[in-house]
Amino acid sequence: MMGDLIQLDLERYVVLFEHLTGLKCELELLDQQGNAFGQELVLDVTSDNNIDWDSLCYKARRMSSDQEELVWASALFLGAEYKPYWLKLTLKEKNKTLDKDIEGQLKLILVDIAHYVTDDHINQTAIAGLSNELASRYEEINMVYGLDEVWKNSHKFDELKSYGKLLSMSLDYLSVDMVALIVPGEEICIHHTSEKDLPEIEETLERLKSNTTLFFESAQKSIVVNRDAHSEGTHHEPLIPYKLVISSVINVDHTVAGIVVFANKMDRPHYTNTDRRLCELLAREITKIFQSKRDPITGLLNRKSFETRLDELVTGKDDSYHSMIYFDIDRFQIINDTWGHSEGDRLLRQVAALIRNKLGKKVIMSRLGGDEFGILLEGTSGNVAEGIAEGLRRNIEELYFVSKDQVFDISCSFGIAEIDPEMEEVIDVMSAADVACHLVKETGKNAVRIYQPSDSEMIEHHDQMYWASRIKASLEEDLFEVFGQAITPTSDPHGPVSHYEILVRLREENGDLVAPGRFIPAAERYSLMSSLDRWVLNETLKILLEVEENGLPNNISVSINISGQSLCDEEFLKYAVSTIADSKIDPHRICLEITETSAVGNLASALKFIEALKGLGCRFALDDFGSGMSSFGYLKNLPVDYLKLDGIFIKNIIDNPVDRVMVKSIHYVAQAMGLKTIAEFVENEDIIDVVTELGINYAQGYGIDVPGPFLEKITGKKQDTKERSVATV
Repeated sequence: MMGDLIQLDLERYVVLFEHLTGLKCELELLDQQGNAFGQELVLDVTSDNNIDWDSLCYKARRMSSDQEELVWASALFLGAEYKPYWLKLTLKEKNKTLDKDIEGQLKLILVDIAHYVTDDHINQTAIAGLSNELASRYEEINMVYGLDEVWKNSHKFDELKSYGKLLSMSLDYLSVDMVALIVPGEEICIHHTSEKDLPEIEETLERLKSNTTLFFESAQKSIVVNRDAHSEGTHHEPLIPYKLVISSVINVDHTVAGIVVFANKMDRPHYTNTDRRLCELLAREITKIFQSKRDPITGLLNRKSFETRLDELVTGKDDSYHSMIYFDIDRFQIINDTWGHSEGDRLLRQVAALIRNKLGKKVIMSRLGGDEFGILLEGTSGNVAEGIAEGLRRNIEELYFVSKDQVFDISCSFGIAEIDPEMEEVIDVMSAADVACHLVKETGKNAVRIYQPSDSEMIEHHDQMYWASRIKASLEEDLFEVFGQAITPTSDPHGPVSHYEILVRLREENGDLVAPGRFIPAAERYSLMSSLDRWVLNETLKILLEVEENGLPNNISVSINISGQSLCDEEFLKYAVSTIADSKIDPHRICLEITETSAVGNLASALKFIEALKGLGCRFALDDFGSGMSSFGYLKNLPVDYLKLDGIFIKNIIDNPVDRVMVKSIHYVAQAMGLKTIAEFVENEDIIDVVTELGINYAQGYGIDVPGPFLEKITGKKQDTKERSVATV
């Protein structure tokens, strides 16, 4: 006990005494025999074996009879057992005479200090109790950190391995015979035991598995089953010969998915609150992993978990056949747009329930995103997978979706990829299945198709899907570059340049440039042109502004191509109007090029677009003019400023008299309408001479200027390929 008492800080009471009295002193705490900690017979109180401690408690007593040493003591009671001790006060000033009044005051102060020391000890005892409580939970805290570490690293393991690690780690910290995880709907039943040959363990697990819902009707805290081996028991007791603590594992829809079980033999002590807390903790950690692996709408595996399992099959390099089925719901967007996303989610859940019911719980199924689903068929060839997919297609076709008294016929398009040794990565398999599915959608939907690597149509489609992915990533990472090509008057084709057509290039990691012919078809096919057009418009204005702010000539004007997708996109029109209007660039310096085909095919949208931007002061050019069937008929309805003749008429104009006549006639009509003409594909001096002779106003082509980085063109300064304009439009 004295070992605990010496932790009391008596020095601060010495300071208090000296402050109140002006006298130097020492304070010591002694046991009943007058011994200080580690010493003997500091204070001789043993001569009186019949000390009345109650009468002396908190009453000061003079312990020396001479003036040479002035010593007082007060008895006090400390500790859980309420034992008596001495608080000894010794004045350092020897031979000091004290009158009775001063001595009386000293005694009162010593008694007060004795009270303070007692209170101090009570507080320290309480703190020590809290410390002991924390120490008693040390293993619990270690378990918390251990479980949390498994959770943080659960993405590195498949789901069952993560659960196994949690159960194994928990058993290391727990004094239980068995810890188990049971999720009947996922065919998950894992257990770890602290000793071999536990009686009826398999039977117990089966009974728990078949009675999981008996324990929890809804999510709640842990429960104890068979609490007392000698009690009359509950309706559970005849089934399970173990004392149990059970906590629920919660699904993404907040229902009970399964249970975590601690099991002890019936002769073991009762479970403690700590046991229940740890069971709840383990269940929470498993719930976190369980939910993180699943799609919140359908309860199927999410994409990340699906790809983890697929990666194991791809890298497994076994001789077995495996296949992936990829499918999506046809016209799903119509349901979302018509009845709202809540109804769309309900349809997703219906489709998910159908495929789970048809394929069983052990087949790996996932909602990959949106209305897209993935199925992994282990040990299954592509041909067999095709039959399975066809069966699912027919089942889904029979599914009628009813919403708000309306019936919607459901169908799905399926693509299948057989996993072969040449597929080295997950993306190879998923892209192959995706390509097959997209080809189904483009050829009528509601069918099944297997990916064939030798199919030229699939090869082209696969290539475009690759480029679509590259475009998205390049836009995010700002890997595109603005190029320019001069458009000059035919009267002085090699003179100073004040107008450029804006072009776009993609820079590879090795510095090579990718021509637009490689990625533009993919952008058109996958509706990425509006995003690309936004980037080009914004970057071009930034460059023009940077040039002005650096004091360089601001007479440069540009032609920017607008795709047919952007022409029909209301949001792009709003973006273009606001971006140009908010910039510090004169809109008259901006000419927007639209192709004849897109303008004629979307005449109403084209007119609205042209009128909105011309209202700001922009000019317009009709590109590839002459390629349509009714060019002149539509021309009078489009308020453009320039006609760019289709290059097909220009590149052979030297040797083809018909092309020459066509160019001449287009130019005459343009003149009559007050429009300027531009010849594309002017590749040499001979063509320059011919188009000049025919009266064409402007020329563009490699015979005049080779495309290059736009900023270099207008500043004459070489730019690092990694440099980017930092001006704000």
